[in-house]
Amino acid sequence: MLSKLFSVGVTLAGFAAAEDVITRPSLNLSALSLTADGSFIAWEPSLHGLSRNQFRLPGRGISDAVKYGDASALYYLSDIRDGGLRFGHQRGKSLQFQLGSDASSIGYEIPISATTDFTLVGEFGKEARLHADVSYKFLGSDLNLNVITASVLDNKITARIEGVQLTPSEQAENFWGADSQSDGRYAIGRRWFGIAHNFDTALALGYADARPYLQGAVELENSLGRSFLGIRAGERGRAEIQFGIRMKFEQSGRAFNTSPYDIHAPSGTLTLKFISDSQRPSFWRRAVTF
Repeated sequence: MLSKLFSVGVTLAGFAAAEDVITRPSLNLSALSLTADGSFIAWEPSLHGLSRNQFRLPGRGISDAVKYGDASALYYLSDIRDGGLRFGHQRGKSLQFQLGSDASSIGYEIPISATTDFTLVGEFGKEARLHADVSYKFLGSDLNLNVITASVLDNKITARIEGVQLTPSEQAENFWGADSQSDGRYAIGRRWFGIAHNFDTALALGYADARPYLQGAVELENSLGRSFLGIRAGERGRAEIQFGIRMKFEQSGRAFNTSPYDIHAPSGTLTLKFISDSQRPSFWRRAVTF
């Protein structure tokens, strides 16, 4: 009997400990200081369905940060634990907009689970068309995220796979993708973070519309969304200027790091920039408020 009560007590304690971990993507220190009792407060932000770092914030440090209106010292006082890339809480429904030089689209995404999404997408370009996507995400080793997607378009089912992996320095990432549309589309590339202020740059080598191409792009993330300007060079010296902006509105706020897939534009590929160690200080400055 005592052993059963002990087991139940341990289980309840485990639930209580889990509830003490804050998982929202931003933190208001003024509100938090009202409940801080001098002990540590655990914050494990879930960003776009992924979790990695847990910040253990000292209660005294929270009070001092609120008192002086500066969270810089609190960042260095916090115990930051890297738990590795893993799936966080299931995201809410979201509305996605993509405006580009070739085509535009609007999509409505409904998460089925932490790893599976259903998206209804309307595309507008040379022709209007509607397709439904079911995507499954899975993690590889060494900070690698992959997505397999099946699409129903024009009474045909197509498939694609894409992936992204942070480099060892976490100052850049490698991305790749392939799909079964038409003659097939393939691409590999690299994105470098923070070449100047909020600007990133990406370079992709690919094959689409039965011809190879090389594309470079400069990307900017700001309050409007994630925009890019790029040049795509094809055969016989042909070059095309491409531009676009992508926005995604979630129930918890606005998100820009999970853009619709577009193998022609590096900016449409997967990214893990938002959860890389190199971006952690800038994430802290954006996410921690008073």
